[in-house]
Amino acid sequence: MPWFRRNGSAIGAPRSQASTQSGFWDLNDAHQLKQLNTWGDTSFPVSNPQLQWVMSAQEGPSSFPSGSANSVDLSENFPQAYSGNWYTNTALSKNSYTNSSSITRYYYPISNTSNLRTASNTSGNSDLISNGGYTFYISFIPDTNTTTWARLFNYYGLAAGSSTTSVGNTDEYKGPLLFVNEGTNRFEYRKPSSGSSNGDTSNPGGTSLTYSSNNVFNLVIQQNSDETGYCWIRNQNRTTGSVSNSFNNSSITFSGTAGYGIRSGTNTGIPVFADNYYSTNTFTGIMESGFANRPYTSTECYNLVEHLSTKYA
Repeated sequence: MPWFRRNGSAIGAPRSQASTQSGFWDLNDAHQLKQLNTWGDTSFPVSNPQLQWVMSAQEGPSSFPSGSANSVDLSENFPQAYSGNWYTNTALSKNSYTNSSSITRYYYPISNTSNLRTASNTSGNSDLISNGGYTFYISFIPDTNTTTWARLFNYYGLAAGSSTTSVGNTDEYKGPLLFVNEGTNRFEYRKPSSGSSNGDTSNPGGTSLTYSSNNVFNLVIQQNSDETGYCWIRNQNRTTGSVSNSFNNSSITFSGTAGYGIRSGTNTGIPVFADNYYSTNTFTGIMESGFANRPYTSTECYNLVEHLSTKYA
């Protein structure tokens, strides 16, 4: 029997395959062939990545209908703990560009009403606590329709100081989360708060970052339970690869006294992109993001940001 897959799970037994054949056929929930007949991008640069989730536009649908009934697999077939789909509150249309290696890459333009999120709660709370931190990464186009603060990402319900298990105004600043600000050439990362205060703030990469619709911003954050954090950044032109900003193992300086803490329990968190509980804004595009239940080593973080740089620019 041929080796088919349904959203990454094998159906039937594998058979031998000639070296000239181009991978596997992957089926969606409707048992239809997925957009590509290749087995995803299996070149994730970190061994034992311990990914909780991945959200990628690369093999997502060209037209992404709104509503939880139209949830889709956005995993790009990377191994991860979350086995569910993602959905959006507003219909999304996938755009594309050609990178400097002449490879077509994809992104979803999203607005603050999109609430692009997992179909169910997902977080590896106990692993995050026992492993002493996490790694968060994201590749997006650094451009919005506003020059004020805009919230690109929020992991509701993950911080020890949070009591919510749903998306909304409750505990919306507890972290971890990511704001962008095109007007002041920076972004703001907040680590998860250990108590009642909002998450401590930081500006990884400083306050002179290049915002451009021609660029892709690749960010990797290593967050440790001892309060320390480090970032790796590649901000570069999407079609030529020329670099505007680059940082390796750069220490993150936090302001505030909330400290760091992960909530006990199971699957208390909900990752959301462009939630509608902050200012009105539109993000030009997001390519990929992921969250790992351990802090990657400095070498692993470097390999990851270089991988994203090569993939998207």
